[in-house]
Amino acid sequence: MLLILALLTALVRPGGRAEAEMLRVTIIDDTIEITASRVIGFPLLLRQSVAVVECSYAVDEGGSGVRVLLLRAADAEALYSGHAHRPLISTPYQRSGGFRYRVPLAGDYVLVVDNRMEGRGVSKVRLHLSAVFGQAARQTVRYLPRSRRIAVVVISLLTFAFIVTYSGRKLAAAMAARRSGGQPPLYR
Repeated sequence: MLLILALLTALVRPGGRAEAEMLRVTIIDDTIEITASRVIGFPLLLRQSVAVVECSYAVDEGGSGVRVLLLRAADAEALYSGHAHRPLISTPYQRSGGFRYRVPLAGDYVLVVDNRMEGRGVSKVRLHLSAVFGQAARQTVRYLPRSRRIAVVVISLLTFAFIVTYSGRKLAAAMAARRSGGQPPLYR
């Protein structure tokens, strides 16, 4: 009996097969120093067709915060030369943060750490960058169809209205009985 339970648990465990097909590659896991009013770029060569880039960071010393951007290589060159650029994803200037971004096309990308808001000194930033390949990178977020979402909202609102109405009537009856000096009705 215990053996059957163990086998069923192993079969039903969520993510068992997807975890086996997933490959996570750590690209950067280090503390970097960025001088004031500078940006640093880290090339990210993704030769697989689908990947998820995961990044997290925290400012350990100095500065009021940094911004981290993921750009295509051409957009990174535009950023370095002071021209308009279009990041794929960007965080605001803050002391810690991160993102998870699905890169649908193979190519050359650059992760940029931007310290241009800080004009006083060096910032030390703990940076972790990894790429996930395989089944986990192919999974997409799915939503309910519009008609089902509307049904869920309507049912929830009707249930809420019923509970509020029922509770309000019970409270009103109890308050009326208390004012008249009688016992409040418990179960009617």
